[in-house]
Amino acid sequence: MTALGVDVGRVRVGLAVESAGVVLPLRTVSRDEAIDEITEECIRRRVEVIFVGLPLNLKGDNTASTDDSIGFAKEIKVELPIRMIDERMTTNIALDISKGRKSAKAEVDSLSAAEILKLGLSNPSLAKDINGF
Repeated sequence: MTALGVDVGRVRVGLAVESAGVVLPLRTVSRDEAIDEITEECIRRRVEVIFVGLPLNLKGDNTASTDDSIGFAKEIKVELPIRMIDERMTTNIALDISKGRKSAKAEVDSLSAAEILKLGLSNPSLAKDINGF
């Protein structure tokens, strides 16, 4: 299965891909370009499912970013399952991975998308269909 991971931010959106069991960060794109980039990646890579990060606070409650991420996911117009996955701590993991690199700031969003994708693939029962929001 080929899957796409998406880390939604207010300014940037990180993308990651899984194919043949390997999860790789792709790139970070501007929020304005993100929907088109996601659509193109889905076609180019024959994506079968998209996992979008669902930002919750440490107690598991919604935040202002939660509604923003859900709204963004609903803007993705592809005929694929779009699943929301709790993304708590993915940015911290990405920051740890990228420490010491000059390009770290640009990489964090795509590394976070890779962590979101790993979570969604390893715990599919935790992912919620976008139609449930």
